[in-house]
Amino acid sequence: LEEGDGHWIVTLREASSGIEQIVHAKAIVNAAGPWVARLLEKLFAKKPPLDTRLVKGSHIVVPRLHSGDQAFMLQHSDGRVIFVIPYLDDYSLIGTTEAEFDGVLETVHIDEDEIAYLIEVANGYFKRQLSREDVISTYSGVRPLIDEEGKDATKVSRDYHLEPHQSALPLISIYGGKVTTYRTLAEDVMRALAPTFPKMGAPWTKLAPLPGGNYSALFDGKKEELESGGEAKASAEDEAALSALLSAQAPWLQASLLKRWLQTYGTDTQTLVGNASSASDLGIHLGADLYSREVDYLIAHEWARNADDILWRRTKLGYLFDERAKAVLADYITTARGAVTEGVD
Repeated sequence: LEEGDGHWIVTLREASSGIEQIVHAKAIVNAAGPWVARLLEKLFAKKPPLDTRLVKGSHIVVPRLHSGDQAFMLQHSDGRVIFVIPYLDDYSLIGTTEAEFDGVLETVHIDEDEIAYLIEVANGYFKRQLSREDVISTYSGVRPLIDEEGKDATKVSRDYHLEPHQSALPLISIYGGKVTTYRTLAEDVMRALAPTFPKMGAPWTKLAPLPGGNYSALFDGKKEELESGGEAKASAEDEAALSALLSAQAPWLQASLLKRWLQTYGTDTQTLVGNASSASDLGIHLGADLYSREVDYLIAHEWARNADDILWRRTKLGYLFDERAKAVLADYITTARGAVTEGVD
């Protein structure tokens, strides 16, 4: 990263291929999450003004603990609250833990004491008692909080902070933040950059549907809500209407597959079905109910690059794939992308 004449000069390197390209930018937003402070230090060869306090949270996935659709908040004796949430029809998701983290970010994983902790909390409330063998899957993440010296990890603020870099050109680093505040955070960032972009328009994302949620384009009843400034949200009736519409258009499509597509892609299911006119148009069967047509869609529209992207970050079909099926999928992706895609970039 270099400062040019009125712009940043950024050298980007694609991790898997090593290909480099140079781009110019009027402003830079450092949204590197837990790497935010490390990236600043690497770019400018000095310790950043704010440091991060890394806190790890982990979850476990177990067989369904209850038959209803309710989510539960469990109060533990240590004062923390643990959630138990229905997950993918057949499972329950339990989490999260909260602990200081000073390990390697690229290989973060759950610890055995975290698994024992979550099982203990759940067993204190549910009739069905869990053991270590019931844990089907786990995942962990690291949250970057602003380091407040002397405070316990559970007491440190979860609010986000925008830190401008001391330079002639705008560079803003985002500390903290979470998925529940991402949109307002993004608006705050754009507001801070407004002087650099005098032609910037007004905020618009509050009323914009997320990908797959554009029911207003399908059902006229939602247009009035948008025009009046309301938030157009999909109702159960909208979802049922779209399901009926696609069932009529593609009667050959298995009901279970259509259900999963609608739950995963919403209105974008129409793009996925496209001009397919029979089951054979779904392409190669790659395992569970995954076909090459869906993989091609995810590569083209959702930037999937490898088997983990498909099985865990897009569809959650990883629970249904064995190692052989994963290898077949990885080979297909390599061929479809025309490049080696092993590993996570």
